[in-house]
Amino acid sequence: MKDDIGQRQLAAIVFTDVAGFSSKVAADEERTLRRVREDLQLLTDLSVGHNGKIIKTTGDGLLMSFGSAIDAVSFAVNAQKEIHEQNQRLSAHERLDHRMGIHLGDIFLTESDVMGDGVNIAARLQSEAEPGGICISQTVYDVVKNKLAIKAVSLGPRELKNIREAIYAYRIVVDAETNQAEKAAPVRSGRRFPLYWLLAAAAACVVIAVVLNAARQRRSGEPLLPPAPQESPTVGAAPPPGDLRSTTIEWIRPRLVRHGRENPLRVRSTRMSGDMVRAGRSPLIFVWMEGDDIMLDVRGDVRRRSFDQLDRRIIGAIAAELSREARMPGGDHPPTRQQAVGDGE
Repeated sequence: MKDDIGQRQLAAIVFTDVAGFSSKVAADEERTLRRVREDLQLLTDLSVGHNGKIIKTTGDGLLMSFGSAIDAVSFAVNAQKEIHEQNQRLSAHERLDHRMGIHLGDIFLTESDVMGDGVNIAARLQSEAEPGGICISQTVYDVVKNKLAIKAVSLGPRELKNIREAIYAYRIVVDAETNQAEKAAPVRSGRRFPLYWLLAAAAACVVIAVVLNAARQRRSGEPLLPPAPQESPTVGAAPPPGDLRSTTIEWIRPRLVRHGRENPLRVRSTRMSGDMVRAGRSPLIFVWMEGDDIMLDVRGDVRRRSFDQLDRRIIGAIAAELSREARMPGGDHPPTRQQAVGDGE
């Protein structure tokens, strides 16, 4: 039976395909197929230098196996750079953008095929990649983050087709993207501070203000959550509608402003309901402020909402998490998004 399914082994799987392949074939079949053959040959040649093995072609892409995640990611980054440079010499009609997905997992390898969850996850990650981009799983990221000089952007937990559990994914920023952005940036004379220094200084000022305010609250005994409005002394009269909601929102604003995209507030989905979250699909919702709006990251789908658009259950869940955070030792320094998902970096 073992011979029928192949040999089990740990391997890094790379899936590639051409973005918009069907439309390009419809526009010019001969030219597209010729260009696909040329690019697949380029990828094949590059894989040899990274200890890669071509398992099979998938029409417009390749299924490859590598002995390590480092070899697989190095191959993918170099391949995308080569293709990008090649595309600069071609006309717009001849250019092809390839997407790549990489996962490290247990597979069954035969002479002509490879099977297993590791293969399925790599294939689904490839569909999450942008044209000309690379998408890797958390498992791959954990292996290469301290070994390769790469920049990776978190995509959050992704619900992949026919994959039982959400897979935390990252997008690798290829140097070609950075070089293109630098070329497009206007040249300015004179010495100036990098933008990220200014942003870091502004964020530090906000954090210091929040820390001082929290310390003042603890010394003065001010409650962490606003008190509920008292009932009207008139028998049968209810408090004015919206008092508790508006008071809670005013309490939330200065405390949530410390949370940005890189260190969002973590809200458990079990505390929320409605159209924002489907129960049991994702354990955490990431929340942060941008300007006067609230950003909600639901399984990688980022949504912008004003406070007026949030229902009372979401507002209550955010207030509860802020209150819990303020009571924790060191609560004035919220964990980052990577710490929330156990990145460990």
